[in-house]
Amino acid sequence: MKLSPKQSKLLAFVPCAVLLGMALNHFILVRMADLNPWLGAGFGMFSTTDGGASREFRVFAGFQEGEEELSIPEELDDLEQRTRALPSQARLRRLAREMARIPEARGAAWLRLDLWRTAYDKESMQPTQSLLRTYRYEAARESR
Repeated sequence: MKLSPKQSKLLAFVPCAVLLGMALNHFILVRMADLNPWLGAGFGMFSTTDGGASREFRVFAGFQEGEEELSIPEELDDLEQRTRALPSQARLRRLAREMARIPEARGAAWLRLDLWRTAYDKESMQPTQSLLRTYRYEAARESR
């Protein structure tokens, strides 16, 4: 099939449109869904320090006696890294559900996952942490 000159010119814009679509998608995911700017086909690594090492989870379990901080076990490293990169509700729920199964969390009424991001002051370079996402999981309700 031979293309007309007009069709050839239009076809030349397809790669540009695909790249612009990818860039727009990345921008939206970073702004709206807290995607790590270093991931997802973006150029965030050139403009931000919000990489994988600058995000940290803190997990708390609520017991009758009070609140206790839990460590994320090694076997959940992959899920934890993926959730740090793109903390969607589904990933947060899955990580919380898996955390509820570890021995230290047995008997907890709830779990809370806090995702913190480290940023640096532009002048003093002092690190500050800000809460990026928080997720509360009702463990007692799931165990019924």
